[in-house]
Amino acid sequence: MNTQQNRDLMFFAYVPELAIEDYAGTLEALSGYSMKLGPDDWRSNVTETIEKAWETAICDLSCAEMRMLVGQKMGLEWIAEPVGQFIKNHPSADIDFYPGDLTLAALRVFDEIAGHSENAASLIRTADYSWIDTELDFEPELIAEAKALVAQLN
Repeated sequence: MNTQQNRDLMFFAYVPELAIEDYAGTLEALSGYSMKLGPDDWRSNVTETIEKAWETAICDLSCAEMRMLVGQKMGLEWIAEPVGQFIKNHPSADIDFYPGDLTLAALRVFDEIAGHSENAASLIRTADYSWIDTELDFEPELIAEAKALVAQLN
């Protein structure tokens, strides 16, 4: 995966092995509840993306949908391990906004991910973060945040 935006690519094309038991199921089926986040006047890109992702087979989720689910702390009990595998193999991938945006989203919710999957936590802990200084050089505050989050992993 290159570091250009990859939002529409299929997430599971980049996870080397099946990391989820019900790969063809939906988060809606696994969780047992429907994700309708409000009336039309409350609609936003976030609510629409989450609703669509919740009803989509996990194997068909895009990279952007996975980044959004992680950022919103939704479905982590089912997607933690594939997210960990993705980060281990593609830590600097630019999904929507900047290099490593999925990685930083996962680092921000690392405790929740670790609570669902120690294997995912281990994969995230051992990912290569040497790209932070060069890939995020456009925003010093983002570098500082990323380094602080990585430092908390150990």
